[in-house]
Amino acid sequence: MLHSLAKRIAVFLIENTDEYSLDIYTYGLELLISSIAETFILIVLGVVFSRFLETLIFIISFSSIRFFTGGYHAKSYVRCGVVTLIIYFICLISHEIINLFTFPTVLIISGVIFWGSLIVIGQFAPIENKNKKIENKQRLKRISLITLVLEFVLFFTGLFADFSQELVILPTVFSVDVLMLVEIIRKRGDKMKNIVSKAIKKMCVKVSELSCESIVSFLYNGKTQLAGTITCYKAKTSGTVYVNVEAY
Repeated sequence: MLHSLAKRIAVFLIENTDEYSLDIYTYGLELLISSIAETFILIVLGVVFSRFLETLIFIISFSSIRFFTGGYHAKSYVRCGVVTLIIYFICLISHEIINLFTFPTVLIISGVIFWGSLIVIGQFAPIENKNKKIENKQRLKRISLITLVLEFVLFFTGLFADFSQELVILPTVFSVDVLMLVEIIRKRGDKMKNIVSKAIKKMCVKVSELSCESIVSFLYNGKTQLAGTITCYKAKTSGTVYVNVEAY
């Protein structure tokens, strides 16, 4: 549905002389429409739950740093929206819990999240995916770190000014770190899966070759005379009337 809407808008807007293809405009409009829809839903929820300022801080904090760091991306816009909503509610609930802590405890939590985020972003950001190819990684890494520092400057400014709404920055930044780590684990899991799959295939081929060679050798030595043929996959032995060698 979103793709069809984006494509119709793209067809209406572009001209025959445009530099880029229809698919590029369609994809860009899909991202724009989905982002506007998510933002609208979050703002409505913020108004409904009387958490408008916390919601605005969440949207700005989450979007600004995640734009540069990258991380886990769902396979569809619907799943992406669901994941965003889950993170949003977790951050709101976490905000209420943190608001109950004493000032020294909040300082300790913020320090742990800040230094942990510095390590995660400094080590892994930005994370590339198939829809977001990265050319200048060092530049984006620096921007990510600067964005993180600015967010915590605003956080501590609000904290010492007794502005409780800024506490939502802590779980928001932590959620960005988690999304980065999830994507890293997923990529390494896929890589390991490919390695194991290739190893199993090579082993199966080798077993098939050895088994077939043994059967061909047995028949060729005249110990038995069977009618028909034997099918070998990538067999090294050939030239006997009893064997039909087929390629994989």
